[in-house]
Formats: sequence, structure tokens, C-alpha cells
Amino acid sequence: MAAERHAAKMRADVEQQRSEELDVMRSNVVKLTRQLEEEVTRREQELAETQLLERKLQELTAGVAPSTSLHSVARSHNKGSGSLNRDDRDHCSEVPAKLMRVIDQWMRHHDLQQALLSGAGINDQVFTTLVQALGDCASLQILDLSQNLLTMDSCSDLCQLITAAPHLSFLSLADNLLSMRSLGYFMTAIMERQDTKKQMPLDLLDLSGNEGLLAAAAAPTPKNLLQQVNDALSRDGAQLPSTGPELVAQVMRSLWRFLHDTDHPQVRRTTLEGICFGAMDKVTLRKMDAALTKMVLLGVDSGQKTASMRPVTASLALLSALDSGLPAIVADVGDEPDAPPSRSGARA
Repeated sequence: MAAERHAAKMRADVEQQRSEELDVMRSNVVKLTRQLEEEVTRREQELAETQLLERKLQELTAGVAPSTSLHSVARSHNKGSGSLNRDDRDHCSEVPAKLMRVIDQWMRHHDLQQALLSGAGINDQVFTTLVQALGDCASLQILDLSQNLLTMDSCSDLCQLITAAPHLSFLSLADNLLSMRSLGYFMTAIMERQDTKKQMPLDLLDLSGNEGLLAAAAAPTPKNLLQQVNDALSRDGAQLPSTGPELVAQVMRSLWRFLHDTDHPQVRRTTLEGICFGAMDKVTLRKMDAALTKMVLLGVDSGQKTASMRPVTASLALLSALDSGLPAIVADVGDEPDAPPSRSGARA
């Protein structure tokens, strides 16, 4: 009994340390983003004023308005750019300033350490072009693609970035349109990255607020599955934000379906209806757990934060399977909120 209590305490300490490290990392990223945005705004205002003066000077000396390049349009896309003509304003609406800043940096240096593209209006078509530049950035460490319009059509390209970018440590895909099906593909990509010793480990993949996760958390959850999640959380001493247990239960269903749809050899003797992660060997489960731990699905609001409150990571879906005291099989009842994935649906 003493050994079991000691092991439980060790697990709790490790989870607490992970949670604290995650909070520190998020805080640092937020500070970095704010500092960069403030500096960029100041520079854009200065450039806009300079460009306005240059245009007025050219109009006075030659009587002809200066031509506007793609980069000058992007730099002028701010609050002080009211002097742009109608064609220039239309061009600005098509090429968001954030996106153009990143492209401009890449064209100058052919490398980036960070690309902060939150809320840049990036859809799947734009990302298809952007990922070609990002894939050439050997020094890329931070990539923020939150609050954009990415769907499962970009999943394959995102997985390729995860597996190939050697120094990538932080990737935010929060508040996009990705479905629950993406979790299995991202898990596989992170596992592949972890097997490559020459690459830096990915510290965090933020998936919170995606369309599929929000729908799953709000969808009806099988009672027996939800009970298993709550029992595992109770034994672990973890407390999740509102709708956290429901989301974890839906992640269990989604990952189990992914293993079946991809014909994983360790689930061939199981059924889709009976979730049975315990049928898989511990080595595989631990590799999956290490990858899923990096994936944040639901954060903790400042008003909810307590000593025992922790964000929802995808690894919680395996918590009961890694606890040998729980039953191995849980019958699944009802349809998953996401449609079953096709093998080619995510281009992965």
C-alpha cells in the first residue's frame, strides 16, 4: 500500500510539474506576441507616414502617383493608411499585413525563427502556399496559426511541418476549423518526430477552441464512458475545467476510431464499439501518451484556476488505460459527433 501511495504521489507531482511548465510557456508566448505586435504597430505607423510624404512629394514634382508594390501595400495596411487609393485598399484586404510581414522576412532571409500569424485570415488555399516557405525555415521555433480558417484539408501539410521542422517547439492551431479526426493524425506526427533524435522535441501543440472540439464537448456522451473518465480523474486527483470530462470521453472515442480506421495491428482483434486501449501493449500506450501530452485541447480560465485545476490534454484519454486497476473494455453507445474519417479525408 505504501508503494502504491508513493507511486500515486509521484504521478501527481509529475502532472503538476507539467501543468506549471505549460502555464509558464503560455505566459512567455503571450508576452512575446504582445511585444512584437507593439513594435510592429509602431514601425508600421512610421512607414505609413514616410510613404505618405513620399507620395505627396512625387505628386508635387511629377504630378503622377507612385506605384505601389505588394510589400508597400502590406506595410501601409494600418490605422494610418487612410491616404491609400481604392485599388490599394482592395489589395490590402486581400493580403493581410501579418501575412505579408512574414513573407517579407522570409524573402529577405530565407529563414524564420518565429511566424506569428494569429488572426491573419489564412484559409486552406493560402496555407498551401505559405507552408512551402515555412518548410524551408530550418530555424523555425514558434508558429502561431491560431484564429484562422484552417480545416482538415490542411491537416497533411501541418503534420508534415510537425515531422520535418527540426527546431519547432511551439505550434498553435487554436480557434480554427479542425475536426476531432485531426487528433489521431497529429498524435502520429508527434510520435514520428519523437522517434527522430536529431530534432528538438515539440513542447506544445495548442488545439483549443477548434470547431470539432467545441462540438464534441457539447455533444451527448455515453454515460458509462463518462463515468470511467470521472473515476480515473478522481483517482488521479485532477480537476478539469467545465466540459473537460465530456471532452476527454469524446477524445477516447475519436482516437479509438482512428486506430480502427488506420488498421492499427494492435486493435485488429477488437471491435469499434468497445473501447479497449488496454488491448494495446504498454510500450505503445506510453509512446502515444508522450505524444498526446503535448496536445492542449482546453485551457483553464483565470476565474477557474485552482491548485488542482489543470488544462485538458489529449493524453487524459489514456489515463484509465494506463491505470491497471480499471476495466480494459468500455462499451461505446451512440454516434461520434464527427463523421467517420475516410483514409484520404485528411490528406495524411
